[in-house]
Amino acid sequence: MTAKWNPESGTLLDLAQDQGLTLPASCRAGVCGTCAATVHGQTAYLVDPLVEPRDGQALLCSSVPAADLVVEEN
Repeated sequence: MTAKWNPESGTLLDLAQDQGLTLPASCRAGVCGTCAATVHGQTAYLVDPLVEPRDGQALLCSSVPAADLVVEEN
């Protein structure tokens, strides 16, 4: 699936849910790490996460794309 992000889309998790996807998420604040997903591309965080994701991953609940990117289904 391909979706175009814009600032009104909110976070990557918001965008995915608006597209009808159900992704794992709990806190929506970068605290629990439930929404960590592998990404290919650059992201930026709206708030600094308390849980630091592994290299190549982003917390979808608190991140936005900084350029074109691909989010892998886990």
